Formats: sequence, structure tokens, C-alpha cells
Amino acid sequence: MFGNVFLHRGRAPARFAELETLVERVDGERAEAVEAKTAQEEAVEALEARLAAAVDEMEALSDRVEAVTAAKAREVAALNRQAGKALAVRDARVAELRDEVDRVNGALRGAYETIKDLRVDKAGVERDLAREKERAEGVMDAMRAELERVVSASREMLSQQPAAGADGEEQGVLSSPLKGGVDGRRGRLLSGDLARRASGRKRRRHDSGMGLLEEDEVDI
Repeated sequence: MFGNVFLHRGRAPARFAELETLVERVDGERAEAVEAKTAQEEAVEALEARLAAAVDEMEALSDRVEAVTAAKAREVAALNRQAGKALAVRDARVAELRDEVDRVNGALRGAYETIKDLRVDKAGVERDLAREKERAEGVMDAMRAELERVVSASREMLSQQPAAGADGEEQGVLSSPLKGGVDGRRGRLLSGDLARRASGRKRRRHDSGMGLLEEDEVDI
């Protein structure tokens, strides 16, 4: 029995040494755990600080983005207003130009119609002038034929008169109504129809526009 007691007493220091070693190891592990925890806490704090800084930076960037977006929106709105005004001015100018083009086209159409009418009138006037010219030529030919007939008749009448000497011949010639008609008053020897045509032609001279001779100019 005492031997067992002594045996247990001999083993006690060894147990204490083991316990001390265990305590030291536990203390060391605890210290390492504390250090690791402290390091982790410091790392977490650093991460939190970095995260907070990132959040702040993100908020600042968000504010800047919002400011830039608002500025761009205002700029776009201003550009749209300016573009709208420019488009309105352009549309008004285009409408004005279209109206001007329509007026010019209308004037051109009117001028074209006027030109066509003038061409038609010119053709009609030319036809009228041609007819008047032909009519005048016919009248002139008739007057010449009548004058030739009168002159021929007067010559025949003069040739049939007896010779009465130089003085008598001169007196007979001077007193002859045919001679007077041939020299200065041939209009009296014209027939009534020729006189009427000559008078009527003289009255139409201004209307026809032709340079016709007067009655006293065509008598030869």
C-alpha cells in the first residue's frame, strides 16, 4: 500500500511537467489564435475601410455621372430646340420657295398662252395683210387698166380732130376736156365705178396698214 503511494509520488512531477508543457502549448496556440484573430480583425477593418472608400468613390462617380447626364440632357434639349427652330425656319422657307415657284410657273403658263395667242393673232394679221395686199393690187390693176383705156380713148379722140394750124391745134388741145383731164384733172375722166373704188380704197388705206398711193398719186 505504501509502495503504491510512493509510486504515485514519483510519477507526479512528470505529470506536472506534461501539464505545464500542455499549458504552455495551449497558451502559445491561444496567443497565435489571438494574433491571427487580431490580424484578421485588422484585415477586416482594412477591407471595410477600402470598401467604404470604394463606396464613397462610387457615390462621387455616381454624382458626377448624374451631373454629366443632366448636362447632356440639357444640351440635347437645347440642340433639339435649336434643331426644331431651324427645321421650322427651313420648312417656312421651303413653303415660301414653293409658293414662289408656283407663282413663276403660273406666270410662265400665262406667258405661254399669251405667246400662243399672239402667234395666232399674228398669223391672222398676216393673212389679213395678204388679202388686203391682193385686193390693193387688184384695185391698182383696175385703175391702171381704166387709165390706159381713158388715155387710149383720149388719144383716139385727139387723132380724129381736124388739123387747124399750130394756133388752132394748141387752142383745141387746151380747150379739150380730154387734154385737161390728161394733164392735171384726170380724175374727172374716170368712170363712176373707178372713182368709187379709188375713193373707197383711199378710205381703207389707214385700216389696212399698206403704203397705198393716194388717188392723185396713181394718176399718170
